[in-house]
Amino acid sequence: MISQGTLSLLPEQVSAWPRLKDALYRKQWVVYAKSPMRGAAQVVEYLARYAHKVAISNHRILEVTQERVLFQYKDYNDNGKTKQMWLSAEEFLRRYAEHILPRGFVKIRHYGILANANRHSRINRILQKMNLPLHPLAVAVPYQLRLLERYGIDIDRCPKCKTGRMMLTGVLYPNNRGSPLTPSHPTVLK
Repeated sequence: MISQGTLSLLPEQVSAWPRLKDALYRKQWVVYAKSPMRGAAQVVEYLARYAHKVAISNHRILEVTQERVLFQYKDYNDNGKTKQMWLSAEEFLRRYAEHILPRGFVKIRHYGILANANRHSRINRILQKMNLPLHPLAVAVPYQLRLLERYGIDIDRCPKCKTGRMMLTGVLYPNNRGSPLTPSHPTVLK
C-alpha cells in the first residue's frame, strides 16, 4: 500500500491512526526540492506572463475560419521554438474559457514581496541578502522641470516678452493690511 503511494487503513487500524500521525510529526523530515526552472528570476518572469495578461494576445492568432483557429505558440520543450497549431473552434474556445476567472476572483496584481506597501525597502533587503546592488532611491523632480519636460511649459519665462526670466522675490499674503514694503507676514525670498 505505502509502496504504491497510497495509504489505506483497515477498520481495526483506524484507532492506531492518531499514534501513527503523532509519530510522523515527531520525525525530522528532510525535504529535497530542486531549484525551480533556472532560478527565481525565471520563475518570476514566467508568472508575470500570466498575472496581468489575457489568455492569448491577438497577434498570436493567425487565422480564424468557421471550423478552426490557427495560432502560434512557443514550444519550450523544443528550445523555445515558435510553432503553429490548428485547433477546432470548439477546442480553442474551451481552452480560452479555462483562463476566465470565476466570479469574485481578480487577476494577480502585486502580491507578497512585490505588494505596494514598503515594496522598495523589502526588495532592497532581499537584494542586500543576495549581495546585489540596491535599487537607488527615488529622486524628487521639481514641478518646474516636469512641466517643461512633459508639456514644454517654462514657468520661469516671462509671459510678456517670452525671453526674460522671472524670479520670486517676495510673497504678499491676501490678508496683509500693511504697506507692501513692511508686510505683517514674513517675506519669502528665493
